Amino acid sequence: FERDAPKSLYHGEDLSQNRYNTILCEKLGFAIPYGRFSFDEDVASVCELVETNPKKAAKYFQGSTKNEKLIQKIKLADEYNLINSDFLKTVN
Repeated sequence: FERDAPKSLYHGEDLSQNRYNTILCEKLGFAIPYGRFSFDEDVASVCELVETNPKKAAKYFQGSTKNEKLIQKIKLADEYNLINSDFLKTVN
């Protein structure tokens, strides 16, 4: 039988073309491309980004690289104590 291309649970579109396009994923509000496949991966990738690469995460709060979608996800992770609360204090 013929298999369908993987679908994103968030957008429902065919991911075979843009699955690993990191720039597109960031514009859509995902920290890494794999986060587009499920809510769990999305939450885990945002938390991992803040914990392992805080400089990259901080860029989403600044100027031309500001990303409101990722900012909201980071704030939500902080609200549920999934990340170090000091991170938001340093970027705000």
